[in-house]
Amino acid sequence: IDAVKRGGRRFHFKVAGKDQKVRVSSSRTLITINGTRTGRKGVKKGMSCSITYPGHDQTAKSVICTK
Repeated sequence: IDAVKRGGRRFHFKVAGKDQKVRVSSSRTLITINGTRTGRKGVKKGMSCSITYPGHDQTAKSVICTK
């Protein structure tokens, strides 16, 4: 995660050198940190995350992070 914007509603990151961003919904996006389900505000800049999303600037389906 390169940046967390708008109170956790947007995540910016890189995939294969390209800048990407996703929208994060509190109800439609599954967010976990170290296997524990959490809210958007738990994700911080610098975390390693696996993000499932349909495309650039779309709503993410899941964000699975490790500290």
